[in-house]
Order: sequence, then structure tokens, then C-alpha cells
Amino acid sequence: QAADGGMAHLSAGAARGAPAEVSAPDVGTLAPGLPSGLPSGLPGWLAPAPAEPRPARALAPSALGAEADAETGGAGRGREAALAHGAAVHLVLERLAGLAPATRAARAPALVAALVPGLDATRAAAAIAEAEAVLAAPFAESLFGPDSLAEAAIAARLADGTALLGRIDRLVIGPGRILAVDFKTDPAVPRAPGAVRPEYLAQLGAYRAALIRAWPGRAVATAILWTAEPALMALPDAAGDAAFAAAPTRDDGAA
Repeated sequence: QAADGGMAHLSAGAARGAPAEVSAPDVGTLAPGLPSGLPSGLPGWLAPAPAEPRPARALAPSALGAEADAETGGAGRGREAALAHGAAVHLVLERLAGLAPATRAARAPALVAALVPGLDATRAAAAIAEAEAVLAAPFAESLFGPDSLAEAAIAARLADGTALLGRIDRLVIGPGRILAVDFKTDPAVPRAPGAVRPEYLAQLGAYRAALIRAWPGRAVATAILWTAEPALMALPDAAGDAAFAAAPTRDDGAA
């Protein structure tokens, strides 16, 4: 019997091609409370199986890198206000982008009030106006067109076994290129990709890695939509890839 009290084992003779000697586990291991002493010749496969390792939880791209400053929430408004403002801008861009401007203007206040109740009327109006400015920008037609997906879910297992699970704010599927775009509502907009927060670059790099697995052989690009200006900033592939490779991973599930 194996040292762990229940697992069958093979004798050293098996390594030399000799028949294996199988030790039967005690019945008390298999069914506590029953009499011990199994009949001879009981197959070894009746022994308890070893405990399966718990699978690692999927890595959320949005949880990569350093946390945003607790006081500012990464947006310079105070954490709670920043989260509410960002949620409202995202909501309008996700749910109402395909509507005519007049229809969108009529529906946006009620939508934001219902789903972002922590935002007062003045701040809600500011968030809606910010989203409207994005939808009026020159790049909006291609970014929010029929070939795009809002809040696109992505799940992939990378070559090293890392599991990724997350949502991409906007995914544009073109004939020759896949473009992943993340919305950022920070009021201070960096002037160049080199000034972008490392965790933002890592997040886009993770999306790119997952999309390359999903569309092998297709070009995959990433960009950040800075809603405060608004501005669409294309990111160099190498910048996101390097940031993702260097980012500490978190075992706190997808977000």
C-alpha cells in the first residue's frame, strides 16, 4: 500500500518490463465505516484518484499593472466621481452610438440616470456631452460603424498557458486588420504613446495577444480613445507587447 494510505503503486519491476505488482487499498480508505479487508486481486483502479489541481483563474487584462491611485481613481476627479463619470460615458457610447443625434439626446439622460444613479444631473450632462463629442469626431464613423462590436467579450489561452478573459470596449473587424480600442476618460490626455500609463499599455497588449490567437495570420492593432479631447491614439505594437510581458499578473479573476 502506498504511503498516503490509499493510492496503488507499481513495483520497481515494472520499470524492467516485469508484471506490475498491485497493492490493493484498504476498504476503509474507499468507504469509511465499512469492514476492512478487500478480496485479493481487487483492481488497483478502484483506489481513490488523486485530487485534481485547482485551475488558475483567468487573467483580466483590465487588472494588469499597478492600481490607479486610490484618491483620484486614475482620472483626477476623486475615485467615486471618476468611476461614475467613466461609467456614464461608456454607457452612452456602448448603447446609443448607433442612434441619430436627436434620438440619442432624448434617451441619454434617462439611461444614465437609471444605470449610473450616483451621478447628479450636472455631472451626468457633462458625461453625455463628452460622449457626444466623441461621436461627432472624424474617426467615429469607422470606429462605431457596422463592422464594429461594442463590449466584445474575449477569451483566449496563450501559448504559455495563460488564460485571458475580458471585454474590449470597441472591436473593429476589418478585411485586413483587427482593431481593439479601449476608452479612457482621464481628463489629462498624454501627448504620445510613450507617456501612456504602463497598465494601460499592458491592458491593450493583453487584448492584442488574445486577438492574435483568435485570428491567426491577421494583423491586430490597438488604440486608446481618450474621450476628454476626444482623440484616438494608435499604439505601437511593440509598446503594448512589452508592457504586457512585463506586467505583474493578478489571480483575482476577470474584470
